[in-house]
Amino acid sequence: MSEITNLDEIPRHTPSNPYNFTEEQIARRNREVKAAIKDFPNIPQFYIEHAWSLIETKKQEELDEMLKAKPKERIIGKGGMTIEEGN
Repeated sequence: MSEITNLDEIPRHTPSNPYNFTEEQIARRNREVKAAIKDFPNIPQFYIEHAWSLIETKKQEELDEMLKAKPKERIIGKGGMTIEEGN
């Protein structure tokens, strides 16, 4: 016969929280990301979550600098070496 397992003993999945958001921030993120997905259905959820996390964790000055920064250009040099130019 098989052994009966108590469901409380089974470990549950804990989602990744690299920014150490509070439970309130996570609940707000889930709500706001869900609303953004409805407004922007062609953008993958991962990108929306990432943008939300950036806005939540960065100061306004840092966000402004990110928007002003020149995009990096990748140049393939001799031997396939990649050289990045820009900020």
